[in-house]
Amino acid sequence: MGRQNLERLRNAGAEVAKYHSVFWPDPRRYNNRTHRKLLIIDGKIGFVGGVGIADRWTGNAESPQHWRDNHYKITGPVVAQLQATFATSWLKTRGEELHGPDYFPPLANTGGTWPKPSEAALITKISI
Repeated sequence: MGRQNLERLRNAGAEVAKYHSVFWPDPRRYNNRTHRKLLIIDGKIGFVGGVGIADRWTGNAESPQHWRDNHYKITGPVVAQLQATFATSWLKTRGEELHGPDYFPPLANTGGTWPKPSEAALITKISI
């Protein structure tokens, strides 16, 4: 992410924490990291996927120089599960528990007829 981007985030008011950074002297810790890329907005809208934003991700895998990445917008009750996943990592990293309606607001079903799990949330594919 780079120091400059981290500083920009902090200057904008974001709290930033590394989750289990690589610690070479302890090989057990090397693989105890996460590759999750989650963006949860106000506990109501979630984004998951690769989030590849470098120039190499601008293609559609048409050549070795152009990769493909997908990103998905998710709404509905499943967003609370994404938020809980983030909250678990935040607790482990910062020792701060995220709870209450500010983090877990009531979420209406945005999919089709309940209880079909495949329709319990609206998922939109966004190609990057």
